[in-house]
Amino acid sequence: KWWRLAAEQGNADAQFSLGLMYGRGQGVIKDFVYAHMWVLLAAANGNENGVEVRDGAAKRMTPSQLETAQKLARECVRKKYKGC
Repeated sequence: KWWRLAAEQGNADAQFSLGLMYGRGQGVIKDFVYAHMWVLLAAANGNENGVEVRDGAAKRMTPSQLETAQKLARECVRKKYKGC
């Protein structure tokens, strides 16, 4: 809950942590698309670990999954991180 609240306020570290949680299924349903979306946002907002994890995760995803994650990230930015 707290990670999501901070992530929705644009906190890059919280976005990164939320991405890891989705990738591992910790406290949320495991979902690589949402994991990638949050890590993409973290990297875009200056989290240096986000860049490395983003690139590593992308290698394990299908082109369709990557496209979906990128679309979700764009929508999330448009909504100012609310309800992502």
